[in-house]
Amino acid sequence: MMGKEILARIFQPTRSEILPDGTKFISRSDVFDEWSRVRNEWILIRNGRAKSFKFHHTIYSGQEIRDRMEQVGFTGVKIYGSLDGEEYGLQSERLIAVGFKPVS
Repeated sequence: MMGKEILARIFQPTRSEILPDGTKFISRSDVFDEWSRVRNEWILIRNGRAKSFKFHHTIYSGQEIRDRMEQVGFTGVKIYGSLDGEEYGLQSERLIAVGFKPVS
């Protein structure tokens, strides 16, 4: 997933690009609820017709995802910045959380 720390570094409220098939892609984003949620709108324009997709999602910092995993019973939770096990930090590309859930 993308952690809060990463999003804070790269966040752009609006961006656009032309996809390989010629479709215009416009993305508009807004961070709200004290940096805990992101509201997104994606607009695709193809052959003069536009389609809009709106969605929200929750964003977590490394510490927040660790806390939530431990609250539901995971142990030994480790946070990484890549699938290769790199340290998580501001320059990371991903937030990877690994933990163990004891067998009941």
